[in-house]
Amino acid sequence: MLKKTGTGDFSNPIKIRAHHLLCIQGFQGYGYSREFEENMWQIIDNLNATDLSYVKITSECDDICYKCPHNQDNTCNESSLSKSHVVDMDRIVLEKIRVDEGFIGKSSVIFEKVNSIFNNIKNLQEVCSKCFWHSKCIYYQKIMNLTSPPYQINYK
Repeated sequence: MLKKTGTGDFSNPIKIRAHHLLCIQGFQGYGYSREFEENMWQIIDNLNATDLSYVKITSECDDICYKCPHNQDNTCNESSLSKSHVVDMDRIVLEKIRVDEGFIGKSSVIFEKVNSIFNNIKNLQEVCSKCFWHSKCIYYQKIMNLTSPPYQINYK
């Protein structure tokens, strides 16, 4: 049976890993597989569809990870360091935005908070310094002032 991702309403929020709150905003269509890319676009479309979408923030595999080929038994197995590295990124984001794992909130409010905190190189580097998507990530490029003008994804 296929897993159905969250619909975005309060009773069935879109489940998002904390560090994916940054990744979503830098995504340009590159990913681990075609299935992963299509799933990511679907989640972005769902978030953009309404001002009333809700997100549940987690530090475990989420609706994005669901289609990742490195997701094995709800664990990131890209490399031997993946699980601890990914959990560390989630922990840093949760601490910085001052919410507990499992927090459910309006996506627009959550993204505003994320963007107000990760709008400088120091905070961004704490989470993204070891990420291998730097050259493809619009969010990272924008904060690091490596691109101009940045592409904007509309988060309502």
